[in-house]
Amino acid sequence: MNKTIRYIVVRLIIVTGFVLLCGTVYEMFFYPKTLQEEGWLKELATRRLKNKADILYFSASPNASVAPTDTDQRSISQMLQSELPKYSVAPFDTGAIHAGIFLHAVKNLPFKPELIVMDLNLRSFGLQWIHSDLENVLQRNLAYWNDRPGLVNRMNVTLKNYPFILDHERREMIYYREKFGKLPFAGSHETIRLWADSLFYSPLKAAGGHEMIAHFAFTIDKENWMLLQYDAIVEYCRQARIPLVFMILPENVGGMQEKVGPDLVKLCRMNVSFLKNHYAGRAVSILDLSEKLPQDVFFEDFPTEHYVATGRNEVAKALAGHISNILSK
Repeated sequence: MNKTIRYIVVRLIIVTGFVLLCGTVYEMFFYPKTLQEEGWLKELATRRLKNKADILYFSASPNASVAPTDTDQRSISQMLQSELPKYSVAPFDTGAIHAGIFLHAVKNLPFKPELIVMDLNLRSFGLQWIHSDLENVLQRNLAYWNDRPGLVNRMNVTLKNYPFILDHERREMIYYREKFGKLPFAGSHETIRLWADSLFYSPLKAAGGHEMIAHFAFTIDKENWMLLQYDAIVEYCRQARIPLVFMILPENVGGMQEKVGPDLVKLCRMNVSFLKNHYAGRAVSILDLSEKLPQDVFFEDFPTEHYVATGRNEVAKALAGHISNILSK
């Protein structure tokens, strides 16, 4: 080995050693705090799924949201546990997560459950959710949810080497869809913007109606980003031989009828039908609760799937019956 090659090799070894040392120091002293602050989804999964459970329930905020007036503050998953005492139930839930997060969690389960239940939230298929202000935060979170060295993850996040879209670009996508995206209606209900504006001249109670239109006035098609995430979950569970249940959450159809009119209810029914037809014959069972609950169990003015205790209990009972039929076969 001549002097030039030796010179290069020695310095490469020094550089490599320095990089490894920096990575080790970062992993030991700095990365745990970074995970707590920016990679908390991985931390949440570790806590929630550390003990093996028979049934896993994947949800966003609907599972554990309780009304201020509730005396029974149990979550849907806790009520489900009461209905199914022979099985252990564990939730993976926190606000604003969706099928893209569920897919990542399912692929990284530390054990194989007997059955998985997953919310099929109609609202999550709309651009208001797909391009919400929180999406970049969630995608950055997923950049830490892997087995790569902590320093590599930190560099990827710093360089935005993950699905990152500028906030103003997300808002522009939503604005364009609201103004030009065609709905299956004519006249003042042809687009979201026309429909929302028409409420100013409607005899209906417009308070909250604009938000309902913004969050539910869309049609799901096979290219919908959220649908593709659910499709991937179905395929993964099929290959892993894990029974899967998609629960279409109850929506405030009574409030839609009152604040917006029958066309929005019709649109929701069209989307429910699309989902049921799309998954017919696939390795997933659909529990349709979309119109199960009356208007008075929804305790927030903003469109959410948050129910008072009686509503959560109805959902848990229906889900328990559905699961019992599957597991008893």
